[in-house]
Amino acid sequence: VSTQSTGIITYFKPDYLRSQKTAMDEGIEIGDAGTSEYYPIAYSDLKINSYVVINGRPCKIETYNRTKAGKHGSSKIIIAGIDVFNGKKHEVSVTSSEKGLVPVLSRTEWKAISVDDESCVNLIDESGNIRGDLRLPYETDSDAEVANIIKDGLNAGSNVAVTVLRCMSAEKIESAKIICCLLYTSPSPRDS
Repeated sequence: VSTQSTGIITYFKPDYLRSQKTAMDEGIEIGDAGTSEYYPIAYSDLKINSYVVINGRPCKIETYNRTKAGKHGSSKIIIAGIDVFNGKKHEVSVTSSEKGLVPVLSRTEWKAISVDDESCVNLIDESGNIRGDLRLPYETDSDAEVANIIKDGLNAGSNVAVTVLRCMSAEKIESAKIICCLLYTSPSPRDS
């Protein structure tokens, strides 16, 4: 997808008009398996609670309003979304014929091991991979709740599972929960 930016709005050329080399030249990241951080979509195909890039930030669509076509052409679409990382509201007004970007979001489950003095959370996954590069979330009210669950759970000696959100080369601890482990005990002979 070839882009031409005019401030807030980005215009696209169809995929069949470019090669992979031009995509990389344009700054669109293409992974080894053909995956990328986002893909194009017509603004008219978006819905509330779907995701779109607004002002260069991945956002979940909160409001989607379409105006009627006027005497000078196509209808306008006004989209307001909440940034998935910092909770800030972003808005864009576009024509219904324009295309936007849908960010590719992925979530992975990790177990919190500890929190260091710099608020970095040490995590381990099912395969035994360890990482300590993510900080406790702090940007929104729900982030503060997540940070408290992690800190309080670890201080109490509980197992804490966290979900890490990855989108457009950025990552954040999105949620946390205390994992309760129930041990199976066989019934005593008196219960039989």
